[in-house]
Amino acid sequence: RTVEHFVTHAYEREIRDDLLHLLAPDVSFYARLDEPCGLRRNFNDSLQRVVWRTKLVIDGALIAAYAQDRARFYLHLEDDVAPRK
Repeated sequence: RTVEHFVTHAYEREIRDDLLHLLAPDVSFYARLDEPCGLRRNFNDSLQRVVWRTKLVIDGALIAAYAQDRARFYLHLEDDVAPRK
């Protein structure tokens, strides 16, 4: 089973009520990052980390563009964020 299948079934009501949107761009959306493509290697990072960070930036831009006309406010939480009161 795919992540998409799990999410669409586990959060069926939230998706139907337009509270949750699942974005899954096709792999062709991304530039080829596994070959030399001029990525800058700052901070003595490995090529693997540079590719990971580049994809993170592309994903953030995609999400921000998707969200810009859907709401007045936008909150993006990473999976390693723990909310505090």
